[in-house]
Amino acid sequence: RESLKIAAIPYSNKDNYNFRYYNEDICRFDMEYAGDKGKDSRFVTDKILSAKGNDIIMFPEIRGYKGMEDAIGTELSQYGDNTIPSLIVLPSYWDNKVNSANVLDSYGMKLFEQKKHFSYNDVREGVTYKEDIVCKSPIEVNVIHWQGVGRVVVVICRDFLNEDYINDILRLYKVTLLLVPSHSTGEFDFNNIANICKSKSCCVLWLNTCAAYTEEKSDNFKHISFLSKVPMKGKSDKIDKRGPCKHICEDTCRQ
Repeated sequence: RESLKIAAIPYSNKDNYNFRYYNEDICRFDMEYAGDKGKDSRFVTDKILSAKGNDIIMFPEIRGYKGMEDAIGTELSQYGDNTIPSLIVLPSYWDNKVNSANVLDSYGMKLFEQKKHFSYNDVREGVTYKEDIVCKSPIEVNVIHWQGVGRVVVVICRDFLNEDYINDILRLYKVTLLLVPSHSTGEFDFNNIANICKSKSCCVLWLNTCAAYTEEKSDNFKHISFLSKVPMKGKSDKIDKRGPCKHICEDTCRQ
């Protein structure tokens, strides 16, 4: 086809995690899944099946739960349908100091699990709280070598904003596509790093979730996702952007 089709699913404007903040020697925050596992698995499975004909489908950060990959993998294995996206980036989950995204193939087999390496800092009432994740050394980066596409890497939210880390993986692995699932208050910083990637011949698909929207930072929430493409001869290098749903701050969200 000489093209790549990607489905990006922003999920909904309702969070399925409780965020917990601790004032100790170091101010930290963690989170606990508070959703309905059956409902969330059905939602994700339905979106995957409705994305037939796409090559990749991606969901945002911290919308899943530990074990979601087993439930969805079992469901997809019943279809054996190669029209299902070849690469499925499930919503990442937060559990026991780990923030991690599972990646499946079109038959529901788990290809790998990509962990988040760098903590997000959340400022509340002038106090900075650090995401309480533990990153084991050495840092593990999963690289997909995909004939006709190149090399694909999944980078979870805050990791993408670590310029040294991004420069390292672009240099070491000659990445051609970065998939960036996020749970963020906006797009501004992600755009800046995407421009660096573009200059190094790497495309970026960034996907946020409507659940991260806040009224205070609404000016930075003009887009829910963007695709930054490497310029090709005779074609525009303009970033493709997708605006959030008009119901983003209402109770009428239909996922």
